Amino acid sequence: MKISALILTKNEEGNIEECLDSVAFCDEILVIDSESTDRTREIASDLGARILVNPWPGFAQQRQFGIENCLYSWILMIDADERVTPRLKNEILKLFSEQGHFYSGYEIPRRTFAFGREMKHMRPGRSLRLFNKEKGKMTLKRHVHEKIIVEGDVGRLKEPMLHFSYRTVEEYIDKLNHYTSLLALQKLESDKGISIKKSYRRSTGVFWHRFLDKYISRGGFRDGKYGFYLSLLTGIQAMTTEFKIVDILKGRGDENERL
Repeated sequence: MKISALILTKNEEGNIEECLDSVAFCDEILVIDSESTDRTREIASDLGARILVNPWPGFAQQRQFGIENCLYSWILMIDADERVTPRLKNEILKLFSEQGHFYSGYEIPRRTFAFGREMKHMRPGRSLRLFNKEKGKMTLKRHVHEKIIVEGDVGRLKEPMLHFSYRTVEEYIDKLNHYTSLLALQKLESDKGISIKKSYRRSTGVFWHRFLDKYISRGGFRDGKYGFYLSLLTGIQAMTTEFKIVDILKGRGDENERL
């Protein structure tokens, strides 16, 4: 069995080399670049990756574009800020060297690093990253948190990949601004009954729900001050999404709603 590694990039010159090195065991490395203005494509090309440039259409659409252009049926989907560990590499290679039944896809756990240290108690769980494209496709209606839907059973790998999510608070805020805009659009499309009043009223509630879920329920308090920072910023992200919904509705002329 041959594997294609699929990576989406946009100005990832600080991440792409280590990411590509970690998937060098794959039979193909395909980078889908969204018109980077830094050295991302140059670095990726020097390391032997195949590169396709595609203007940014959205997360799900860009991933689907990549899936359709991979040479091989089995795809390992990885972000530029993620790394496949040697132990995970060996687990994948062992899996594909064995004869017998394959699942349609495999979920892989992650270890998350934020602000320069590992968040040991707030792991995001598992996500489907290794799959057969003949049996899977993206959920194209979602702007963020896109998912792969596969036909058939899904297995689980034991070894995690590493996710270096936010190196600084500034980087988190930059990503927060982008993601909350997409989340606001996604919520408006999925909830036709949403209104300015509803978004204002639930903005405080979603802040506390997300903060307490991250800090208490998921054990963020055990990660010390960095766990507190990340939990707090997660709550702010949820609240900011609601405020952006209000901005969009006002821009559409829904000013007739009184708060």
